[in-house]
Amino acid sequence: MGEEEGIRRILNPLELSTSSQDFQCPTCGRVFACEGSLSLHTEHMHSGARPFLCTRSDCNKTFPSAEHLRKHMRNTHNPSRLKCSHCDSFYSTNSALRRHERIHSKLRRYTCSRCGAGFDLSEPYKIHLRQHDGIQPYSCSVCAKRFTSRAVCRRHRTSHDKVS
Repeated sequence: MGEEEGIRRILNPLELSTSSQDFQCPTCGRVFACEGSLSLHTEHMHSGARPFLCTRSDCNKTFPSAEHLRKHMRNTHNPSRLKCSHCDSFYSTNSALRRHERIHSKLRRYTCSRCGAGFDLSEPYKIHLRQHDGIQPYSCSVCAKRFTSRAVCRRHRTSHDKVS
């Protein structure tokens, strides 16, 4: 199947997905397993529409999706915020607090067998392994330059906006 306008299929062996071909958003670089998910993402995140309104009278912020509004409500207006016992960070869920508190521990869940680098989270570890293996699954939708991480690809993509 050929490349459709605005959609670039990429092979991404380290991404957790049920298919070997993924759909990458040309605007932000986010990867989806199916074209329908990419279409919904584009419609909600990049159309400029923000139909979900925070109903707090002191706020009235708007959001592109119900999930963004839920996160805003939980993180901004939730009075039962959980404080890290090691620093001044606050979290709205126990799982987020536990994930954060791992940064204060010397123990690392993931250790690179090639160089000994340690990581708390699987995503930075996978990106690190891609660097060793030369795997660059993310590509710029403007110039096709390739990257090991979505974040670096996204940051690069903004450089094209500054030029034009």
